[in-house]
Amino acid sequence: MSNFKNALDKFWGISKRGSNFATEIIAGLTTFLTMAYIITVNPFILSGEGIPGAGGGLNMYESLYIATILGAALATLLMAFYARAPYAQAPGMGLNAFLTFTLTLTLGLSYGVGLNIIFIGGLVCVALSITKLREKLLNSVPEAIRAAIPVGIGLFIAFVGMQSAGLVIGGATLVELANFTSANSLPAVVCLIGFVTIAILSKLNVKGAILIGIIFATLIGIPMGVTTWNPNNVGWLPAFDKLFSGDVTVSGAAAFWKGWGDFGALFTSFSNVIGVLVIILSLAMIDLFDTFGTLLGTAKTANLINEDGKIERFSQTLMADSVATVFGAMIGTSNVTTYVESASGISVGGRTGLTALTVSLFFLLALFLAPLFSSIPGAAAASALIYVGVLMMANITDIDFSDPSVAAPAFLTFIGMPLAYSITDGIGLGILSYVVIKFFIWLVNIIKYASNKDNNEKPAWEIHPVTLVIAALFVLYFVLPINLTV
Repeated sequence: MSNFKNALDKFWGISKRGSNFATEIIAGLTTFLTMAYIITVNPFILSGEGIPGAGGGLNMYESLYIATILGAALATLLMAFYARAPYAQAPGMGLNAFLTFTLTLTLGLSYGVGLNIIFIGGLVCVALSITKLREKLLNSVPEAIRAAIPVGIGLFIAFVGMQSAGLVIGGATLVELANFTSANSLPAVVCLIGFVTIAILSKLNVKGAILIGIIFATLIGIPMGVTTWNPNNVGWLPAFDKLFSGDVTVSGAAAFWKGWGDFGALFTSFSNVIGVLVIILSLAMIDLFDTFGTLLGTAKTANLINEDGKIERFSQTLMADSVATVFGAMIGTSNVTTYVESASGISVGGRTGLTALTVSLFFLLALFLAPLFSSIPGAAAASALIYVGVLMMANITDIDFSDPSVAAPAFLTFIGMPLAYSITDGIGLGILSYVVIKFFIWLVNIIKYASNKDNNEKPAWEIHPVTLVIAALFVLYFVLPINLTV
């Protein structure tokens, strides 16, 4: 046993990184508790529960529950044994909303075709990781836009949560607050209770605050008639037959494989080709920024910075993240990505892949708690959505609002997502406005430079060539008659 333990220690470098087995396991449990909310929230978003017309009208919560867990568990195993890093993976918040609300609800794609696009986006990320171009793509996008994207996604999913709980409703002003004198507002009340609970627990540094808040809101919802227990849920403990069913109305995996039959219909015109390219590009950028931000924010704490100041096993970590997206799409869920909640486990001492392995095992254990998780009402899950929006707003501090040339594009990026109900549209507005503003500022400065012979400092060109290409694609995306409905 001692030799086996020593082999594991050597494989992960546990002692080398100043950690031990007990600390790694505790760190894994901590990370799991802080991100376990995704087990409920992801199938809630992807199945369109409580949101009329979302998710293509599919009713496959059970299949998505299992796909979420398998996607998280197997992808995190990849992180544990290939990247040997203390990062956990799961279907990403914002990326799931992209699939449900942008691809299916707004563009009218079937759920399966949406998964096909995500699959191809994952392959693109794999190719970028192999060729080292992923980092170059990251550096080409303006820093302010990079910071604004998670802010916009946070606002977007918070808006989705408020809608699903009935906290905001349609009215004469497009959106208005729920009428709390009506019995129909009880889900909104449950949602607010859950949200406030999560905020209080988070302030008190309680591990698993989001999950605890969801559970508390679920319990509060019982006497209010919002939470209902369905004994039939025990019948899918776990319902792997739903995951592997050939019926696309109950299985995300089946929808993915059937989607290839319709996928070719997207390329009936040049404008549709542009539309697909922009969507894939948007997915790649969102996934890229999310993962890169997580690594930069946690690598130093995790003692993963080498003597050259670079993140150790960086390429392997990016590859594990990319492959996870490909696998996730195949089993029926949205982009599987590296979770920033990994920082919670790292903060208590997680340093190696053993932390990730522990997270993976806890996710697999959750398969057998399906009846409990499936009884959580949409209002309780919505409280988590809103609070995750709060967390993602933290990126707004990275935007320099004293400089209008970056503040204005950043603002259009994050405000455009919820108001246009499209993550792609928000990114497009931000990129295009950035290019236009920076170009005219450069033009004015060039004219001043040319007319002033005493001025020897020529104005710098600030727009990266790749940014120009992305902007050109977005111009075509906005002006061409794109019809991707399948």
